[in-house]
Amino acid sequence: VEVAAQLVQQTDGTFRIGMRSRGNIDVASVAEHFGGGGHKNAAGFASSLGLDELKRSLGEALLSVIKAA
Repeated sequence: VEVAAQLVQQTDGTFRIGMRSRGNIDVASVAEHFGGGGHKNAAGFASSLGLDELKRSLGEALLSVIKAA
């Protein structure tokens, strides 16, 4: 596994997302795209997107970063 993301739904319906990576995959850039932060191999953000939209958007962003690594 090179990248892992955990999506946790909060009681208000929003999500907290934590990501971890190995090597050259920069999850901080993904978190920053969504208004969050962290460092290259550990980052996170909060989102009010619905689950389907969040999974689609996050998947696209992660795929872009993986391809660039």
